[in-house]
Amino acid sequence: MNQAEITFQNKKICGIWREEADESVWFEIFKYGEYRAADEAIRQATTIFDIGAHAGFFTLYARAINPKAQIVCVEPDENNIEAINQNLKFNNMQSKVKIIPGALVSEQGDYILEISKDSHNHKVVKKDQKIKGRTIVGYKLSDLIAESGVKVVDLLKMDIEGAEVGIIEAWNKSDWSVLRNIVLEYHGGNRPKTKIEKILREHGFSVRLFPSKFDKTMGIVFGRRKG
Repeated sequence: MNQAEITFQNKKICGIWREEADESVWFEIFKYGEYRAADEAIRQATTIFDIGAHAGFFTLYARAINPKAQIVCVEPDENNIEAINQNLKFNNMQSKVKIIPGALVSEQGDYILEISKDSHNHKVVKKDQKIKGRTIVGYKLSDLIAESGVKVVDLLKMDIEGAEVGIIEAWNKSDWSVLRNIVLEYHGGNRPKTKIEKILREHGFSVRLFPSKFDKTMGIVFGRRKG
């Protein structure tokens, strides 16, 4: 286990690296600025949802930009949740952060976490697919809103390893109405990227696309509600 340190927003931010996946995510966020398109939305936010929070590095990033925002971390893996708590405590950023063990899903049902070789590529699948894994709680977006007790999500960040299209396709009018800004990592190349852009525009969002410099099948989509 290693410790990383960076000065960001005139603050010293420290992170605990357990493996190469942690190092990769840390660099994506803090060195390469993967989420910088959302900086202004973070700065103006009252409530931020970190969906697929992994080790909590995006939460550290958002907290450094906006110490006053309420952040809700949603993460299905218990080892990652332990890392989130360690990183928050290490940086004295525990206040106004709520951690919900579980995953954002498109429909009610029983789900399992299919464990990958690293901590960043676990996948959430329906339990009836006969795949071995750890049983987890699946939350629809409306469930998370109710669990969190908020009325508006100023920024929803989502990194859920290829499940993003199915998730946003399942949102209804009520779900979309509480969202102000969305920043998500897409996977799978141009087809899902185009699909996500189309859905966001249909629901009244302006869209900016940022393909990855390192992997042509991935990138960031930032959507901002018009007006």
